[in-house]
Amino acid sequence: MIPTHRHLSNQNKPVMKNNFKELEEIHIPEDSQWPIRLAMIVFALIICICVSCAQPLSRKVMPGLGFNLTSSGNGHGAFYAPYVSFGLSDNTFILSGLYQKQTSQFAGMRLGYSRNLSASVHDEWEPEERGYDVLQLNFYSYVQYLHNCQVSDAVMRFEKLKRGEQAADLGSLTYRTAEAGAGLELRIYFSKALSLRNCLGLSVYHHLNKNDLMFHAQTAMSLVVLTGLHFVIY
Repeated sequence: MIPTHRHLSNQNKPVMKNNFKELEEIHIPEDSQWPIRLAMIVFALIICICVSCAQPLSRKVMPGLGFNLTSSGNGHGAFYAPYVSFGLSDNTFILSGLYQKQTSQFAGMRLGYSRNLSASVHDEWEPEERGYDVLQLNFYSYVQYLHNCQVSDAVMRFEKLKRGEQAADLGSLTYRTAEAGAGLELRIYFSKALSLRNCLGLSVYHHLNKNDLMFHAQTAMSLVVLTGLHFVIY
């Protein structure tokens, strides 16, 4: 007797049910979910920026270099942030490496976006030339990830005040930290190519491997400051 399509379907049903049951039982650890969520946020941010701020293809992409000093209340202190940038009309995309000032070690990466709010950077009288304002106000946002980064000396002093000698064992503690922030940027131009960046805003951080022995908050909002030099390559 040759099995019909209905017989084959009935035979496959138990196998399919077992496969669905195994899929339902798969559980992703909580510590592994945050990198996935951060990647989704970065991807969504890039898509939204590209769709909402699309510019004519005739406008030239302007590469740039820079160096920032930045700090927020995430518990890791200040960071040196050398970066490369790509400007497209009123939009600038920035990719930075983060080096912890306290240890002088590479700690993570930051993806930033800046949008000119005050005036167009293109000269209406000379369309082929890139104009600039001496003072320029921008919107600034970023997402970043720090991998196994030490807590700052200021946090350790706070922990010692709270816990006394028990805080001595926390000296080698490192965190994996995700952070996102936004604010305003005041850019001061010394020339068409060289400018000083000053940013002030708010950020939200989350320590992916929080130590319950510490008083420092696992997730919180904090102030973020940034200053540095930006150089456009013509």
